[in-house]
Amino acid sequence: MTGVIVASGNGASAVPTGIRILARGGSALDAVEACAKIIEADTTDTSVGRGGKPNVLGEVELDASIMDGTTHRSGAVAALKGYLHPISVARAVMEQTPHVFIVGDGAARFAREIG
Repeated sequence: MTGVIVASGNGASAVPTGIRILARGGSALDAVEACAKIIEADTTDTSVGRGGKPNVLGEVELDASIMDGTTHRSGAVAALKGYLHPISVARAVMEQTPHVFIVGDGAARFAREIG
């Protein structure tokens, strides 16, 4: 089976990382999470992550979602403040809870609980 990674223009710089993970036998979920974390940490990218636009209160709130095509499960968080990698929190929602989507204070509480 051949892996394929699709990214928007701002995600192109992360694609080689995902390709390396897949080439070494890593899972698609690991590749997606690793690619997203690169973009989330990029303060020069104003569309997502740390460099994202603030809300009307001047706070950057982050969102992320992840889906597993094999299990048909998904996880998402929104309005998460103070966490560098919401993609990892979204993955934990998918893998560790019966929920699909956690928002705001609930997302922050869950993020604290998982470390």
